[in-house]
Amino acid sequence: MRKITILGAVALFACLASSSFGASIYDTCTAVTPCSFNGSGSLTVTSAGVISWVTDATGTAPNLFSFTAGTGVFAVIPNGSQEGIANLNNATEPAGNAGFAPQAFITFPVGGLPGLMINKIFPGFDGTAGCGSTAVGAVCTPETAPGVPGPFNFQNTNGGGSTAAFDFSGITADGAATWTAHFTSQFSVPFTSVLAQLASTGSVSNSYSQTTVTITSLTPEPGSLLMIGSGLIGLAAFMRRRRVAK
Repeated sequence: MRKITILGAVALFACLASSSFGASIYDTCTAVTPCSFNGSGSLTVTSAGVISWVTDATGTAPNLFSFTAGTGVFAVIPNGSQEGIANLNNATEPAGNAGFAPQAFITFPVGGLPGLMINKIFPGFDGTAGCGSTAVGAVCTPETAPGVPGPFNFQNTNGGGSTAAFDFSGITADGAATWTAHFTSQFSVPFTSVLAQLASTGSVSNSYSQTTVTITSLTPEPGSLLMIGSGLIGLAAFMRRRRVAK
């Protein structure tokens, strides 16, 4: 019975290995050669925790961004293409390490590739101790509720400005790969002024850059599959010898 079980596992491995390759266009994206792209536009953040997006292209259409610098499978998408990006809401997509159910986020109407589903907005890590400082280098992560960090890491920069950085991750719509993205927004005033505006008007709008979105396939690389298969075959041979010895 053990021999049949082990040999069955080997056969199952062979079937899985043969069906894994070529299942998705994202299978070509690996940890060594990830597929990536950049993007830019404008965003509006409200005190209610909504992030909405507008392209920086002529016409400033909502829920679009300007695509640039594609590598791997994204290299075929022309720079300047207008791709889709869905609004985010802290009520349904809260920042936190636990994440949430995957939801549509980035789509490629021009590129025609499977979209990106978001399932995690990373919480900020700078704390609130420096949130009242205008000093260069001061940092701040505003809270969405007492003791609950929001997604933004603010830092004051030279020249009286500041930056806000935030990170997302998720899976591709076809379930074949994971992705991570780093967003930054640059302000001409210290973050204390940004936070004061948010508190008084209920929203802040500014340009942003989506510095890199990186895609890594979930399909094991051929070498990994070969190692797994070899191990199973070796285990099957060992069980056969053990059975004969008895």
